[in-house]
Parts: sequence; structure tokens; C-alpha cells
Amino acid sequence: RQDEIDRIAIEGKFGQGKRRFGLSRIMAKLAGTSETMIMLTFMVMNLEKMLTRALYFCLHIYFRLLNLLMKTVSQLIGQKMPLMSLRVT
Repeated sequence: RQDEIDRIAIEGKFGQGKRRFGLSRIMAKLAGTSETMIMLTFMVMNLEKMLTRALYFCLHIYFRLLNLLMKTVSQLIGQKMPLMSLRVT
């Protein structure tokens, strides 16, 4: 039973590779060439996942900094502090 559960995720990744990354279109004649093409396909799939996570992380940091900046500006406006007196160090 556990073997079947583990197999679902693995077969899902193969299905994704066939649908999105052309794994079903491998037409290499030699076994070594086919294995290399399959490994490259899965490497690209892993790179896509890593880049997606990196993009989400960068966007998360960007929006947190933007939120912090907006809070700071709203506090400065609330204090009616002239913007010319702000100094960047």
C-alpha cells in the first residue's frame, strides 16, 4: 500500500515531464543518449522549481520593503514633517 502511495507522486512527475517538457518526444536511438536526455529534462524541471521559489522570495521581500516604506512615509506625513528635512545617510 505504501509503495502505491509513493508511486503516485513519481508517476505524476513523469506525467508533468511528458506534458510540459517534451519527455514523450525523446527519439534517441542509444540508451546512453536517452538517459542523458531524460536527466537533462528532470534537471530543467528542478531548475524551474528553484527559480519559481526564488522569484516568490524576491517578490515577498520587495513587498515587505514597500510596505515598510509606505508606513514610514505615512508616519512622516502624519507628523507633518517637511520632506526637505529628511537626510539620507
